[in-house]
Amino acid sequence: MPSRQPIIIKPLSVSGLAYAGPETGVRDRASYVLQQGKIRIVLTTPLHSDHSISDHIKNMAMA
Repeated sequence: MPSRQPIIIKPLSVSGLAYAGPETGVRDRASYVLQQGKIRIVLTTPLHSDHSISDHIKNMAMA
């Protein structure tokens, strides 16, 4: 994991397991795999406003 971990990791006692983003060759998004106990979750955010993930986020915000 890069040194810039998401702010939610420490307060929630969540472990960062994996990261993909510009530093790892993924140029259009950043993804984090987080774990707390037996639960794992992947958080992904687009790095550009014209990415398809951005459209999904905009649609969810409008719902």
